[in-house]
Order: sequence, then C-alpha cells, then structure tokens
Amino acid sequence: MKNALAPFLAAALAAASGCSSIAIAPLPAHPTFRTFNAPCEKAFKAALAAVDGLSLASVDSASGIIITDWMSGKSDSRFVRGLGGQEPLAIRFKFVIRVERVQGGASRVRILNSEYTAKTEYVYTGSAYTGAGRLRSMSGPSFSHGGTYVRVEKFVKTPSSTAKEKALLDSIERILRSYYAGRNAPASD
Repeated sequence: MKNALAPFLAAALAAASGCSSIAIAPLPAHPTFRTFNAPCEKAFKAALAAVDGLSLASVDSASGIIITDWMSGKSDSRFVRGLGGQEPLAIRFKFVIRVERVQGGASRVRILNSEYTAKTEYVYTGSAYTGAGRLRSMSGPSFSHGGTYVRVEKFVKTPSSTAKEKALLDSIERILRSYYAGRNAPASD
C-alpha cells in the first residue's frame, strides 16, 4: 500500500511546488542534404520556390546560397513539462540553404538550421545587469516588491531535430518533380 501511493504523492508534491522541467523528445535524425539529378540552376530555383512566403535575408544565385530571416516557432523536440502537460518551447530559427554542383550534372542541396530556444529570466533592476537579451519592464501585483523587475529573454543554441530540414528537402524534391513531370529532359523557362 505504501509503495502504491508513492507515485501519487510525488505527483502531488510536484504539483504543489509548481515544478516544471524540460523534456527532450527523442526523434530520428534525418540527413540535412540531398542529391538531385537536376542541374544546379533548377535545384536553386526549386529551393527558392520552397521558401516562397518566408522572409529572406539573402539570395545569391552565383554562390547558390539562400538565407532566411529569423523566424519564430515552436520546438518539435524540446518541451516544458508542467502541471498542464507538455508544451513545446518557443524557438527562433533560420535556414542557410546551399545548392552546389556535383559530378554528372547533378546538384546537392544542404540545409543548415540555426535553432535557438528561448530562455526567460527575471532580474531585479537594483542589481547590476550585464547579460544579453531583450529587456521588458514588468509591473503588476506579482512584481510589486518595491522595486522593478525586468523580464530578460535570452536565446540558447539548441541542436535541431532535423525535421524542419527534412520537410524543406521534401518540398524541394516535390517542386523538382513537378518541373520534370512527364519529360526526360529538363524543363525550359
């Protein structure tokens, strides 16, 4: 009887103390590059079409590099465990896509995902704050201790699950297939 209650008591204690922790979901790693039987120009065009609708920081067709602006989203592998279940952590990320020639007229598309997890801290302004991050003044009943608290959001480098890269490579592949639908030769513009 005593051992049967232990899990319930631990859960009740965690609930009462407001505990939360970060959980990492084990996801299979996917390759972050793919070789296509298509000329570099077509693969670059397909990569550009795959990121259509995203804000782009840089596009250089001569070097075969596309860089997106920073985007906000939810993590697909990092979660906060709390009383209400699991919630994905807030992230910011950007893609660097490189299209390069390989032997035989094929092309290789590599995707680098720079992904950062948001980390929030509260700092009392009476202390010497030297950190980096966005500062937001906080007010209200929970912050009325006679001083001012500042909410600091930092972003910590996080390994990618590679799911976003796989989805982007799959999209590039679908677009390339549509270019060559029903034809053996590359489509002309």
